[in-house]
Amino acid sequence: MVSVGRIYHYIYWVQFQGGGLYKHLRATRRWRKKRLHRKHQRGQIPNRVRIDQRPEIVVAKARFGFTFNVIKNIEAYPFPGSQGSYGWFGSWGPYFRIDPKQDMIMILMTQMKGWHYSRREIFENHVYNAILDL
Repeated sequence: MVSVGRIYHYIYWVQFQGGGLYKHLRATRRWRKKRLHRKHQRGQIPNRVRIDQRPEIVVAKARFGFTFNVIKNIEAYPFPGSQGSYGWFGSWGPYFRIDPKQDMIMILMTQMKGWHYSRREIFENHVYNAILDL
Protein backbone atom coordinates (compact mmCIF):
# COMPACT_ATOMS: atom_id res chain seq x y z
CA MET A 1 0.00 0.00 0.00
CA VAL A 2 1.28 3.47 -0.93
CA SER A 3 0.45 6.65 1.01
CA VAL A 4 -1.19 9.70 -0.56
CA GLY A 5 1.83 11.80 0.37
CA ARG A 6 4.14 9.44 -1.53
CA ILE A 7 1.88 9.61 -4.60
CA TYR A 8 1.91 13.40 -4.59
CA HIS A 9 5.65 13.40 -4.04
CA TYR A 10 6.07 11.24 -7.13
CA ILE A 11 3.70 13.44 -9.19
CA TYR A 12 5.61 16.59 -8.30
CA TRP A 13 8.93 14.86 -8.99
CA VAL A 14 7.63 13.94 -12.47
CA GLN A 15 6.52 17.58 -12.92
CA PHE A 16 10.02 18.75 -12.02
CA GLN A 17 11.41 16.38 -14.69
CA GLY A 18 9.09 17.99 -17.29
CA GLY A 19 6.17 15.58 -17.17
CA GLY A 20 2.48 16.52 -17.27
CA LEU A 21 1.06 14.09 -14.75
CA TYR A 22 0.26 16.95 -12.34
CA LYS A 23 -2.36 18.30 -14.79
CA HIS A 24 -4.70 15.45 -13.84
CA LEU A 25 -4.83 16.34 -10.13
CA ARG A 26 -8.10 17.50 -8.61
CA ALA A 27 -6.67 20.69 -7.12
CA THR A 28 -3.70 22.77 -8.15
CA ARG A 29 -0.66 23.04 -5.96
CA ARG A 30 -0.59 25.98 -3.58
CA TRP A 31 2.45 28.20 -3.82
CA ARG A 32 3.47 30.21 -0.82
CA LYS A 33 6.46 32.16 0.36
CA LYS A 34 8.38 30.03 2.79
CA ARG A 35 9.94 31.49 5.88
CA LEU A 36 13.68 31.39 5.58
CA HIS A 37 14.55 31.13 9.25
CA ARG A 38 12.96 30.57 12.62
CA LYS A 39 12.99 34.22 13.70
CA HIS A 40 11.10 35.51 10.70
CA GLN A 41 9.99 39.14 11.14
CA ARG A 42 6.53 38.78 9.62
CA GLY A 43 4.01 40.76 11.66
CA GLN A 44 6.62 42.63 13.69
CA ILE A 45 6.51 46.41 14.10
CA PRO A 46 9.69 48.04 12.71
CA ASN A 47 11.61 50.31 15.11
CA ARG A 48 9.30 49.44 17.97
CA VAL A 49 9.83 51.04 21.36
CA ARG A 50 9.64 49.16 24.64
CA ILE A 51 6.63 50.01 26.79
CA ASP A 52 8.80 51.38 29.60
CA GLN A 53 10.49 53.79 27.16
CA ARG A 54 7.29 55.47 25.95
CA PRO A 55 7.22 59.27 25.68
CA GLU A 56 5.40 61.27 28.36
CA ILE A 57 2.55 62.21 26.03
CA VAL A 58 1.71 58.53 25.52
CA VAL A 59 1.70 57.92 29.26
CA ALA A 60 -0.70 60.87 29.64
CA LYS A 61 -3.06 59.15 27.14
CA ALA A 62 -3.68 62.46 25.41
CA ARG A 63 -3.30 61.12 21.88
CA PHE A 64 -5.51 58.59 20.11
CA GLY A 65 -6.59 57.46 16.65
CA PHE A 66 -5.03 59.07 13.60
CA THR A 67 -2.87 61.58 15.52
CA PHE A 68 -5.89 63.36 17.04
CA ASN A 69 -5.30 64.45 20.62
CA VAL A 70 -7.30 65.93 23.48
CA ILE A 71 -5.83 67.23 26.72
CA LYS A 72 -7.88 65.48 29.39
CA ASN A 73 -5.47 65.83 32.29
CA ILE A 74 -3.43 69.04 32.12
CA GLU A 75 -1.15 67.99 34.99
CA ALA A 76 0.00 64.92 33.06
CA TYR A 77 0.46 66.85 29.77
CA PRO A 78 4.14 67.85 29.49
CA PHE A 79 3.59 70.93 27.27
CA PRO A 80 1.69 74.19 27.80
CA GLY A 81 -2.01 74.12 27.09
CA SER A 82 -5.46 74.15 28.63
CA GLN A 83 -7.79 71.44 29.85
CA GLY A 84 -10.02 70.35 26.94
CA SER A 85 -7.91 71.72 24.09
CA TYR A 86 -7.67 69.41 21.10
CA GLY A 87 -5.78 69.13 17.83
CA TRP A 88 -4.47 67.04 14.98
CA PHE A 89 -1.15 66.66 13.17
CA GLY A 90 -0.55 64.99 9.83
CA SER A 91 2.28 62.81 8.59
CA TRP A 92 3.77 65.57 6.37
CA GLY A 93 3.73 68.21 9.09
CA PRO A 94 0.45 70.19 9.07
CA TYR A 95 -0.80 70.81 12.59
CA PHE A 96 -3.64 72.60 14.30
CA ARG A 97 -4.77 72.98 17.90
CA ILE A 98 -7.97 74.53 19.21
CA ASP A 99 -7.93 75.86 22.75
CA PRO A 100 -11.48 76.85 23.81
CA LYS A 101 -10.35 78.22 27.19
CA GLN A 102 -7.93 80.73 25.61
CA ASP A 103 -10.32 81.28 22.63
CA MET A 104 -7.46 80.46 20.27
CA ILE A 105 -6.75 78.41 17.15
CA MET A 106 -3.15 77.55 16.23
CA ILE A 107 -2.27 76.41 12.70
CA LEU A 108 1.18 75.32 11.57
CA MET A 109 1.45 74.57 7.84
CA THR A 110 4.59 72.65 6.89
CA GLN A 111 5.36 69.97 4.36
CA MET A 112 8.30 67.94 5.59
CA LYS A 113 8.08 64.17 5.60
CA GLY A 114 9.69 62.53 8.61
CA TRP A 115 9.75 65.66 10.77
CA HIS A 116 10.07 65.25 14.49
CA TYR A 117 7.34 66.19 16.95
CA SER A 118 9.71 68.68 18.58
CA ARG A 119 8.85 71.29 15.91
CA ARG A 120 5.20 71.08 16.86
CA GLU A 121 6.08 71.32 20.54
CA ILE A 122 8.36 74.32 19.93
CA PHE A 123 5.54 76.02 18.00
CA GLU A 124 3.10 75.41 20.87
CA ASN A 125 5.59 76.72 23.43
CA HIS A 126 6.19 79.93 21.45
CA VAL A 127 2.47 80.60 20.96
CA TYR A 128 1.58 80.05 24.62
CA ASN A 129 4.58 82.09 25.81
CA ALA A 130 3.53 84.96 23.54
CA ILE A 131 0.02 84.89 25.01
CA LEU A 132 1.21 84.68 28.61
CA ASP A 133 3.63 87.61 28.07
CA LEU A 134 0.77 89.93 26.99
